[in-house]
Amino acid sequence: MNTSLIEEDNHLNKSRSLSDDDKLNRESIDNRDFEYWYPSWETWQFRRTLSYWVAVLFIEGSALFVIGAACSMSEVSKLSSAHSKALVSCPYLVGGICFTLGAYAGFL
Repeated sequence: MNTSLIEEDNHLNKSRSLSDDDKLNRESIDNRDFEYWYPSWETWQFRRTLSYWVAVLFIEGSALFVIGAACSMSEVSKLSSAHSKALVSCPYLVGGICFTLGAYAGFL
């Protein structure tokens, strides 16, 4: 009787064990968590390079917004609509694009 109970218990344990796909999913999640806290050299270089470009895009956008604001307060932009477009609207547009790209890259 004891052997039949042991065999049934073994059969139940086998049916309860994780499938190979579940084991791979669990291992990939474990590896992803490990790699988040301890990145490989390539991952670290990508993040460092990406953070550099995020900073550059934000600084460039800020500088363009300052240029656009300074030109909008000057008398030169009030001479004609072409001057206003060239000195105010274009820096605001390009600065907004730089900020948008920097914010998007920050989420990567």
